[in-house]
Amino acid sequence: AVAADNDLYVQGDVEVDGTTTFDGTVAFNSTQTFNSDVDFVFAGAENFTITNTTLNSAGDLTSIASTLTGDVASDALQIGVTHSGTGSTTANYGLNVVNNDNAATTTVIDALAIFSNDQATETLADGVIIRHNAASGTLTDGLQIENTTAGGTITNAINILETAGTITNGIVLSSAFSVGINAGANTIENIGNAGTDFDSSCGLTLASTLTLSNNTITCTGCIET
Repeated sequence: AVAADNDLYVQGDVEVDGTTTFDGTVAFNSTQTFNSDVDFVFAGAENFTITNTTLNSAGDLTSIASTLTGDVASDALQIGVTHSGTGSTTANYGLNVVNNDNAATTTVIDALAIFSNDQATETLADGVIIRHNAASGTLTDGLQIENTTAGGTITNAINILETAGTITNGIVLSSAFSVGINAGANTIENIGNAGTDFDSSCGLTLASTLTLSNNTITCTGCIET
């Protein structure tokens, strides 16, 4: 029915077998179900935005649930970014997760991201893979942890924690590198035992007895007792 305000009201079902074009704004004020492919094709500054400023439920704002039933190469979520611009003065990211400042309250989220392996008995090879596939070119940092604010504090840049089960090795270097670990001018503490440390001046403090595997020690300087 067409009302006096020229709006079309339909109380029953509407079936459209052909193509439907909306030149204006379309509002869906109830649950919608799509049973086939949905493609969004944008240009210029057009985008797809999900906004909820009053989320107060146990559900997820966006949920992707996929079940892989065949031996095929498939991703639950793929993000492909192609930089074809002429400049590179601004920062561009494939994925940007921001914990926004909530000045009115003191509550915070628990983490920026969580990756959970809930397989009961199967072995998951890797939790996160950072891969450099370029035939040439350089990936400067495989992982960079930075503190960009003068008043900010990162307590532990990396914290490997075993609360249950077994972590066999905390860090493993599986290949031969030019430098295995470069600590810069920083202290390395509690090596195998609390109190065994290398300080930034190359000094070594032992928490226990020094044992030599070949009973030989070579000194290029002096040893003071």
